Amino acid sequence: MNISSQYNHEIEREKDKPSNVRYKLIEIFREFELEEGLEGAIKLRQIIDSLCFVLGQTVTIFITNRNGKILYSNDHLRFSTKLREVGIIENDVINIEQKVLGRNLNVEDLISEETMHQISDELMYIHSHISPVRRDDEVSHFIIAFHDVTQLRRAESQLNIMYSIDPLTQLPNRHCFEEDLLKKLQLEKKSQNPFALFFLDLDRFKFFNDTLGHQVGDELIMDIANKLRDIENKYITLYRFGGDEFIFLIKKVDTEEQIDELAEKILQIFKSAFIIQGNSLMLTCSIGISIYPDSSTSLKKLVECADTAMHYAKERGKDTYQIFSENMNTAYSERLKMEAQLRIALEKNQFFLHYQPQIDMKTNKIIGVEALVRWNNPELGIVAPNEFIPLAEEIGLIDPIGDWVLKTACQQVKNWQKELGLYIRVGINISPKQFQRPDFVSKVERVLQETGLAPNYVDLEITENGLMQNSADCLQTLYRLKSHGVKISIDDFGTGYSSLSYLKRFPIDTLKIDQSFVRDLIEDTNDQAIVTSIISLAHNMKLNVIAEGVETVEIVNFLNRHKCDEMQGYLYSKPLNPHDFESFLKKMKQ
Repeated sequence: MNISSQYNHEIEREKDKPSNVRYKLIEIFREFELEEGLEGAIKLRQIIDSLCFVLGQTVTIFITNRNGKILYSNDHLRFSTKLREVGIIENDVINIEQKVLGRNLNVEDLISEETMHQISDELMYIHSHISPVRRDDEVSHFIIAFHDVTQLRRAESQLNIMYSIDPLTQLPNRHCFEEDLLKKLQLEKKSQNPFALFFLDLDRFKFFNDTLGHQVGDELIMDIANKLRDIENKYITLYRFGGDEFIFLIKKVDTEEQIDELAEKILQIFKSAFIIQGNSLMLTCSIGISIYPDSSTSLKKLVECADTAMHYAKERGKDTYQIFSENMNTAYSERLKMEAQLRIALEKNQFFLHYQPQIDMKTNKIIGVEALVRWNNPELGIVAPNEFIPLAEEIGLIDPIGDWVLKTACQQVKNWQKELGLYIRVGINISPKQFQRPDFVSKVERVLQETGLAPNYVDLEITENGLMQNSADCLQTLYRLKSHGVKISIDDFGTGYSSLSYLKRFPIDTLKIDQSFVRDLIEDTNDQAIVTSIISLAHNMKLNVIAEGVETVEIVNFLNRHKCDEMQGYLYSKPLNPHDFESFLKKMKQ
């Protein structure tokens, strides 16, 4: 093996470890004594050429005397030119004496450093390794390797940007937030000066993203981010935490009033519509706030507390903020407990249905019922649907629960037909997630076949928002259901999507006026205007109208005057179990 191959083999073995290669270079030159004359020069050239082949063409190696005079290099002209441009080489001299000898180096000494230089409008990064060669205990030469690491540093810089900046909003991202929060926690470890986290979650963003498309969703996120940026100052930093979530790090908190004012300022941003691609979009946000050190002194717990407070705000109607308190932990624990209980409720037969009568306003007879699910929780007792249905949707249980409700309600109505000769329709609430399943229509078909119930006795109640999610697919689903003879009602009409254009396109049978418009109908002139408008609109479109939440005779009289078709409410009956409903039916006949 010649001398070049020998050293090439040693470095090739370490080439995947750049630092190892650089140190091996120095080690080799230390082992190699510079020889006088031609033989030494040939050996030196072989070693340098071998090293440059392995390390790449951006490595330039110099041999100088003790005064820095260049005796030999590997003639990497382009890089040598740059070294001259930045002043590292002047008149074929590298200022080694001032840079190296003043440090009292011994045989083992090595300098390894990286320097930054300006060339025109660009920055250049150079890594240098300088090793003295000693003869008779005195420095006789220097071996210097310069490595251009500019591209590496640029790539690292770009990776750092990608790692810490959200590409859509250009805000610092979750990773950056966690690093900043960790630094802040370390800074305040002794003094424990208060600071706060504001955890923002956008309400109804998913609805707009699904109905109007992801491009609109992205533009909406960017617009919101730009408006939230206006709140930033030297003590307040905004981060995109992910999806439709943002976090403010408030580095200095003096009073609770300061927190209240900032939260109200954020909520105020959402009072005006966001105009995206010609769409006027109204949405709100829910804010959870944790405060150091009261809420916690750990990174993970501070974020969890803010997240818990945010969910607490959502449960209290959204468009508000909540500051974390310990009782929220109790509520969160109860939620986790309810989630675990909900997961086994179906297999333990803890669900049951109540039926609320629907009355024909002309004949005062029962012409239908609405099936309402209840949960008989062993610890909590009877749990209303508004308490567990949102949780079931969130944790993916709404499909099996919805399937059970559909089959049980259809079977009950079929039983009444057989046993009592009672032919009434049943209204069944369908969640948006249920309705959007590709196999939903086939499930309805299978239930009708298994129970033997005719399709015209089934009235599927779907909210406006449920219909507007993936409206093209919804339209196809509705027409398939209608082709089987199933009836379709819009539940809680007037509380959801603000466009009425879908009424022309969708094959709908009935509009159900939400009880929020009916309950105060006699006292509230605005409710009166809304209810009469809905009735008129429905009749002009040949649709049936049911008023929910009817509780007084005065409301009945108002609805009669304006020719509402049907009603349901506590004036006539609360939701009843099948046995009590049959008793109620007998009283109605008497």
